[in-house]
Amino acid sequence: MEYNDGYKEAFAVSNGVWVGIVRFPRWGDQAASLRKELYMLTRRKMGFVPIGVEEYVKLHMESNPDEDAATLLESIRRCVSAALAGARCHCGEPIWVVGSALAGHACFSCITGEGFPSGDYEIDEVLEARQASPGCPGWPA
Repeated sequence: MEYNDGYKEAFAVSNGVWVGIVRFPRWGDQAASLRKELYMLTRRKMGFVPIGVEEYVKLHMESNPDEDAATLLESIRRCVSAALAGARCHCGEPIWVVGSALAGHACFSCITGEGFPSGDYEIDEVLEARQASPGCPGWPA
């Protein structure tokens, strides 16, 4: 969100490029409504986005074509097995499979430095197992 010559402009980032998506008068009803909606989004915890192992590998390889898909797939499967067996980060939280496959067994916060996942991917079968087994701290239902 930026102000420019009395107008409110909203942007999105696509592949590192800022793309303007809307422009309207700064003090109008639309600007007030957008500010309120954006504020509400910041207050909401989105959590993880479930994704299948093969689907994640495909997406990852699209962004990282120089990596070896078979090695990534093997690493993710090992991390899924570890997570389902109850593997924990050194801080005590459950491991984040998607991050752990690349960075070693650790939780989302220890890998990213962020307090809570907000639209980040996690393997669907791990999320389902954790939802079926309440009491995993730090993991949204």
